[in-house]
Amino acid sequence: MAVGLPGRKARAAENTKQPWHGQNEPVAPHRSRYHAASSNPLFTMAHIATDRFYLPSHEWHKAEGDLVVVGVSQIAVDELTDVTYVDVKVKSGKIEAGKVFGDIESVKATSELYCGIAGEVVAVNAAVIADPSLVNADCYEKAWIIKVKPASADWQKNLLSAEAYKAKAAH
Repeated sequence: MAVGLPGRKARAAENTKQPWHGQNEPVAPHRSRYHAASSNPLFTMAHIATDRFYLPSHEWHKAEGDLVVVGVSQIAVDELTDVTYVDVKVKSGKIEAGKVFGDIESVKATSELYCGIAGEVVAVNAAVIADPSLVNADCYEKAWIIKVKPASADWQKNLLSAEAYKAKAAH
């Protein structure tokens, strides 16, 4: 996910000179089952699930049977703040590693979504398209974005491990 231009809501807020939602209000910390206070062993203090692989642009990739599920990390959600829109451009068919498959918008920015593996897109999460706030609530489980049938068995070879992603995200 590469941060780009301000999102639709941000542009609208700028145009009307109204503050963004929550800009001047205290906001409760995000508490998903992957929050740092969680006892989930797949979680680390930096909001990184350890059972998946990552791109430096914050997309995660997790094996699920013979498919790979792709979504965005909690770090991306925290940076974006309030996700308001998710669009998938590649709804089915072949996809190449490193290619854009969609967009994600928040009150702060619009970002492209990248797939880290080559393969075939076989499913899109219609629930997250219809209700992008799922990304804010549970980016590691309910808010997956696409499922890909990988072109090779060693699909994770060019992705970052959770530990490597954590180290890269800390910089």
